[in-house]
Amino acid sequence: MIDLKEGTFVSRIFYVELDFGGNFLATLHRQVDQWTLDYRIRKYADNSAFESMDEKAAFCLRFNPGVAFDTILERCRDVVRNMPGATERQELVVESDQPDVVIEKLSEQPWCHIRVQRMDGQPVGEA
Repeated sequence: MIDLKEGTFVSRIFYVELDFGGNFLATLHRQVDQWTLDYRIRKYADNSAFESMDEKAAFCLRFNPGVAFDTILERCRDVVRNMPGATERQELVVESDQPDVVIEKLSEQPWCHIRVQRMDGQPVGEA
């Protein structure tokens, strides 16, 4: 999960459905000159999008400054392309630092269930 705020440039969001009943979700984003891939793996416990007992593990990969974006993007695509158990792969091109644009593009995806929260943690709605 990343904080969507102005100045956080989101390039890509990768989604992979996995054959064991789960998925992989990753966001490639940049703040200033630091590219980061935040990702998580989820194993479904039920069909609930929220308040589920799904098992989740989250990770963060920071790329060394100076690594070309094309190299970073190709490494991310390699991970998605070679993921064991993948049954469906999606690469969502976002290319924006505006939270509303990111949320709008995500909300158009059939695999995405969004819950937007204010910075104080209170929910403001679902998309």
